[in-house]
Amino acid sequence: MYRIIVIGIVLILAYLLLKKFLFPSGRLDDRRREERRIKGEDLVEDPNCHTYIPVTEAFRVDVDGKTLYFCSKECYKKFREKGGHVPG
Repeated sequence: MYRIIVIGIVLILAYLLLKKFLFPSGRLDDRRREERRIKGEDLVEDPNCHTYIPVTEAFRVDVDGKTLYFCSKECYKKFREKGGHVPG
């Protein structure tokens, strides 16, 4: 009985070790992006949908001498269609 339990534990540990070395979790790009966020990347608010996005991933537009940040180009287009104005 103990032999079966010990063999089971050894097989589980071997599986977990092989899985860790053969299939590392996450892609390299995701890790780099997460490291940037962890280091304190600033978040900006989209004036149209009020979503917060990292500055490096935002769609940037200069309107009336002020830089606005949008989550996407489509969100910027909706902002302009609504007659969006630069927030004070």
